[in-house]
Order: sequence, then C-alpha cells, then structure tokens
Amino acid sequence: MLSMNETSPVELNPTEPNNNVSIDNRHSHAQFTLIPSEETEETNTLPTVLLPGGEIRIIDAAEQLGLLLADTGEIFVRGGVVHQLRQTGKNGEYSLVPVKAAMLCSAFEHVATLKVRRKSGDGHTDEPTTCSKAKAESIMTAREFKEQLTEIKVVTSYPVLVEKNGVPAVITGLDEELGILANGTAPEEMELSEAVGLLLDLLGDFSFQKPSDLSRALSFLISPALGVGGLINERIPFQVCEADKSQSGKGFLLKLCSAIYGETPTVVTQKGHGVGSIRESFDHALVSGRPFISLDNVRGKVDCPALESFLTEDVYLSRIPYHGSIEINPSKYVICLTSNNAEMTRDLSNRCCTCRIRKQPDDYQFKRYSEGSVLEHVRANQHKYLGAVYTVLKVWYEMGKPTTDENRHARKEWVGSMDWMVQYLFHCAPLMDDHLDIQDRMCSVYGNWLRDVAVAVVNTKPDEPLKVHEICEICYESGINLNGSQDISNQMSDAHVGRKLNAVFKGHTQTEIDGIMIHRDQVSERDDRSRERSFHVYTFCMQ
Repeated sequence: MLSMNETSPVELNPTEPNNNVSIDNRHSHAQFTLIPSEETEETNTLPTVLLPGGEIRIIDAAEQLGLLLADTGEIFVRGGVVHQLRQTGKNGEYSLVPVKAAMLCSAFEHVATLKVRRKSGDGHTDEPTTCSKAKAESIMTAREFKEQLTEIKVVTSYPVLVEKNGVPAVITGLDEELGILANGTAPEEMELSEAVGLLLDLLGDFSFQKPSDLSRALSFLISPALGVGGLINERIPFQVCEADKSQSGKGFLLKLCSAIYGETPTVVTQKGHGVGSIRESFDHALVSGRPFISLDNVRGKVDCPALESFLTEDVYLSRIPYHGSIEINPSKYVICLTSNNAEMTRDLSNRCCTCRIRKQPDDYQFKRYSEGSVLEHVRANQHKYLGAVYTVLKVWYEMGKPTTDENRHARKEWVGSMDWMVQYLFHCAPLMDDHLDIQDRMCSVYGNWLRDVAVAVVNTKPDEPLKVHEICEICYESGINLNGSQDISNQMSDAHVGRKLNAVFKGHTQTEIDGIMIHRDQVSERDDRSRERSFHVYTFCMQ
C-alpha cells in the first residue's frame, strides 16, 4: 500500500486564480506498492466427485465442482452468469466469456475424477463416467455452484488504483472484495511536476478549439482511473471526442487515452437496428469485461435507449443470445464516442463530456519518438504514463480530494474533482467553459446542421459575405445534407434554407458555433429592371 505522509492537507481556495496555487513538495512524490495476487498450488492427484443421480444431490456435486473450478483462476461468476477468463485480444488481453454447459463437460474432467454411483447387489459401486450436457447445465445453474466462484466486475490490463483502509493503494491480480482482476506492470514513481509535463506533452500535437477543450482532453486521460478504481462515489461521464473534419485524430486521441492503461478499446460500430445493431454490439462488448468501449465515428442521431439506460441506472442488464441477461455494473466502464456531427437527446448530452479538436494543416510535422508515433511511444512506456496519472491522483487524494464549485455538469462530484485538478495541478482553463453551448448544439434541431454548414464555409470561403444560394452550393459540394435527407441530391430550396437560418439567428445579427462567428447583414441591390431588392448575406469567420 501507499505510505501516506503524516501532514495536514494543503488548504486551497478553488475560487482563486490557479497561478497562485503552490503544491507542497511533501505531496509531490508518489510511491506505489503492489498488492500481490495469491497463487494456488497444483496437485497431481485429482479429487473424486460423484455426479448427481439417485441419492447424489445436484447441490452437493455443484458445490464441490464450483470450489474446484474456482481454484483454477479461470472460471468466475459475473452478473449471475458463469464466465471463463480467456486471452481473446490481439495484444493478449484477457476477457470474460460466458460459459456454455457443453464446455463444462470437459472442464470438470480437468479438476476432478468424475464418477457415478450405481446400485450393485445390496450395496453400490462408484464407476468412472463423463458428464452429460444436461447434468452440466443443472450443475452450472445451481446456486451452490455459483457461490463457490469469485464475483468479477471488470478485467484490466493494468494495476488499478483503489482506496483501501482509507488510503490509496495499487492492486494487481485478483481483488475479491472489489471484484477486480488486474494485470500489468507496476506504475513508475515520479514527481508531480514530471507527471504534469508528461501528460500535457502527450496532447501537444492536437489542435483544440478552445482552451477548455484541452482541459477536457486531460480529463479523458485521468477519469478512467477515477471510475474503475472507485475513487469517487459516482461514475465518470460518457467521453465524446468531436472533430471538424475526417482524419482529425479524434479516434487517435481515445486510443492514446486507453494506451495509458495498457488497453485497446472494444469498438462498437453503428449498423442500424435489429441484428447487428448498436445495442447488440454494445452488450457484447460489455460482457467481455474490458473497461474501454468506443462507439466509433457515429453520425447523425445517437438513438440508443440502452446506452442512456447504461449511463443512468445502477445496474444494466446486458442481453446475450443463448445466455439470457447478465447484470453489469456500469461504474467500471469507460464509454467513449467519436463523431463529426453526433446528435443526442438531452439526457445523453447531460451525461457526456465533449472535447473538440481541429484537423492540423497537411504540412504539420507531428512529433516523432524512437518508438515511432506518440501512440507507439505510450504503449512502450505504459507503466510510466500510468504512473503520471496515479501521481496526479495521489496528490489530489492526499490533499483531501478537493473540489471546485463547478456545477455545470450532471456528474457533480466528478466535475468538481476534475476541475480542481486541471486548474490547480495543470494550470489549465476551467473544465466546463463552453461546454453548455456544446450540449445545447448537440440537442438542437438546427445546431449540428449549422455547425456542418459553418465548417464547410470557413474551409472554402471564409470572411466573405455570401448569399443563401452560395452557401447552398458550398454545402452541396461538401456533401452536406441541408435537409437531413440521406440523398444529398434532394436539397432544400434557397428559400427553405433561408428560413432555417432565420430560425437560428432569431432576429440577431450574429451567432457563434464551435469557434466560428457568423455575421448576418441586410443589403440591397437593384435587379435587371432597376427594382431594389433587400436580402441577407452571411459572413463566416474563424475566431
């Protein structure tokens, strides 16, 4: 466990400017001690287990076999369903896979000598046998079988920072009390200044729309440790990374975040409804027990009641074919979404934290490392970057888990804690600046439409007064569906688009959308018959 310094927490006033805050050096060095996993000793002689039948009860066989399988460290119970721990990922990650009765028929033979009791004259004999699928089904569904197995909530590729006996501790192996099976290398110890510099440097090649977007990107790096380790009493938000163009690096940012934890996100793609829908893929990803799940490149309306339920309820029922429903603890997951123009319900937007990035110029020179890209560098030095995150969290913990008065988010404890960290440890902008505008835009009928139009115009004719029909031409060439139709050839009339713009401006002369200022001016000109005609022109300027 971590040895805590016997010093009083440093008192900070979160309303003061962050450049006046100093951190006591006694709190700036993190020391981590791994809690080792327990190893079981192998035996050469298998115990005998009588399978149910006649006078042998199901519950007796179930209890014995459950205890023997639990000792293997491969069979667990999760959400009331029996799972097996398997190496399924491309990089050797372990995942939980629901067990079928047919698999247990042979699994029993690895841990016990199976026999069946038969009558023989006035007595009985115990004869070797194999387990049928029907008997395996009756055993695995017995309460006595599941009670012998360890309950697992999440499987990680990294040691997890948790609170034990009132102090932060890093666990590896199996923690039965918390239901965490943690793997990986011990995080590196370092000073706070080094940790802050490492994490900020990771984000140096990204172009953020506003300073607060950098703060939210930092929260993406740190929040998973808060949530999975249970260091706060509520779950972390739904992490959304939004870009102005394709290939801006939104997916790369989320891969970078998960790489710090030695994880590869389980990708869920949007495939419509029914079989293969986002619900089915999402549920399948949850059952694996891997903590990072990414909804990749979502466009249009995020219409998934299951996702909203997952983000709001304490328990989520994941539906898996042939296995029924599995109870999932949502607090142990990090849900991410990448998009260029996702539209959300108000409930969903209230539970997300959105970071906006812009595409770097084509001639931008990204930083290179001896391992290659920054992602390859982080993967090669994962224990170092995880140590940076844990150092930040240890300082925050030692100082009494301070928070700011920030309340512009539904996750009050999370937003107050993260806002304190980004302001007072990283000296960055307040976490939630501009965020309410992003949420309103994502929920607005015209918000995402106007954002797409604005991005298309500033990329082609910025700072030029444009008539409505000129805006329509730019959007048509950019492939923007001005009317929301799937067929971009079915465009609205100029008049219809003009009415839509009128609804956006509501009588005002300017509006701002994601860092793009749009000015509306009324001008007059004479037509071929010398008649004076008034109309609006729109000028799009990047701030």
